[in-house]
Amino acid sequence: MIEHFTYHERLPNPRHSDAPTAVTLLDMIPELHPNDVGRESHRNKTACLQQADLVICISETVKDDLLSCVENISGQIRVCPLGVRPVTEERLFNQSRRGILYVGARAHYKRFAVLVDALLDGNFEDLELLCVGGGAFTSAERSLLARLPSSITITQEDVTDDRLSELYRSSAVLVSTSMAEGFGLPALEAMAAGCPVILSDIPVYREVAGSAASYFAVDDAKGLSAQLSELLNHAELRQELAGLGWQRSQLFTWRKMAERTAMAYQLLSP
Repeated sequence: MIEHFTYHERLPNPRHSDAPTAVTLLDMIPELHPNDVGRESHRNKTACLQQADLVICISETVKDDLLSCVENISGQIRVCPLGVRPVTEERLFNQSRRGILYVGARAHYKRFAVLVDALLDGNFEDLELLCVGGGAFTSAERSLLARLPSSITITQEDVTDDRLSELYRSSAVLVSTSMAEGFGLPALEAMAAGCPVILSDIPVYREVAGSAASYFAVDDAKGLSAQLSELLNHAELRQELAGLGWQRSQLFTWRKMAERTAMAYQLLSP
């Protein structure tokens, strides 16, 4: 028997059995950016990682961050990337798409304000900015968004998985402005649905999206604005990027993750 804990806080300390333990590590963002995230809820994390017999990282980037942040890891470390449901054929490209999709939290290290500044920097008309998840806009966010021209429609929704899939398929582009991620699942999900992606140029996005995304430097609103303008005004470029993204997404499936996890378990066999 192997005890596999999918979140570090659930790993008992001290251990309560002789069974080998595995723990999934999603990211080291609180350790790398404590001012943005805070570390109170992660106070037992280092001890859990040090005592686990197997640490499964969801990306090579997370593995690198783990090794740079935590000493004296005695267990095995393996990388098992996340995945998406396989798509058997490429989605039809819809040239009429005009919406910009932003998925997830917006505060602190997510750098949502960079997207707003990018929209202010360019000449964008008849455009929808749809924010999914992350909760209702805060008063500070409402003040920030109020600077945008009335030609840009802004909405926020908390949606089901099925609705999110529809939004991936109907949006012109997904944008992520984050300065740090453990994997970047929304970007991969968008690529699998045939939605082009524009991503901040951080290591994990290069690892996941490769050359199938457009990139801008972290916190570079002007660079993002230029990327958005180019994609939104050139349907053939969006179509090309959508095709590359769809092809890239096929490298990441839940089956492959399960197979890698099963192989990692073999390291714990007596």
